[in-house]
Amino acid sequence: FVHRFDSGHEKEIGTASPHFGESELDALPQNDKSSIEHRLAGIWEEYAGRIPSALVETWVMTATWKAAAAGQAGWVSGHFFDSGLPLEYGLAVTLDVFEKIEQPLLIIDAERSGQLTQALGISSVPDLVDVVLGQAPLETSVVPLNDNGLCFLPNRQLHRTQGLPNWVDVHSLFQSVRETFGLAVVFCSMTTDLLTSRILRNCDDFWVWCREGHTPVRHVKEMMKNAGRLQRQAAGAVLVTM
Repeated sequence: FVHRFDSGHEKEIGTASPHFGESELDALPQNDKSSIEHRLAGIWEEYAGRIPSALVETWVMTATWKAAAAGQAGWVSGHFFDSGLPLEYGLAVTLDVFEKIEQPLLIIDAERSGQLTQALGISSVPDLVDVVLGQAPLETSVVPLNDNGLCFLPNRQLHRTQGLPNWVDVHSLFQSVRETFGLAVVFCSMTTDLLTSRILRNCDDFWVWCREGHTPVRHVKEMMKNAGRLQRQAAGAVLVTM
């Protein structure tokens, strides 16, 4: 399906604040724990008024029934963003989805500028590039964002993302993610680079996020053409008015 989601899509927009864990996040220094929670709350507050509840409910519904229908552990959902659309918007939607699915959720920053990693101020742990290159295990690279099962796999090594060897794949990573988390959300650029193509090939479904008046039609066509070659079909297209 293709559906339009923007601030004028519906009259009532869900604005209930997500619950963040009150106890300490043991995997991080105390100053980082409070800083990450503060940054998360700030991102959600900035974008909450723009999030239609219909988008959240649709995402929750698809995440729930598809995982059950697949008969497999976990579900990896790829979300491909236009460069003019802040990834923080998608993060805010994800926070609302996390509150409703009531199961562990991993957010993976695979966007080539590492926008989410920078927004959350994470800089001192192994990251996605280390994991896909086999230089660090998943369990030591994941950062807990709260005490309720919300976690994050950062992307700090921006200079290495562009020069990854052709043998790099994310199949084994996604398999580990499915076994550990109920749902994983991978944020990517709407590009055709090596890492993005590998993610598109191995995720269980994918969404295309466009910004009205900004996203070139050719970028969307290239994305869908690449998906067609990989025999993948989009779960949904989100059109956002900023």
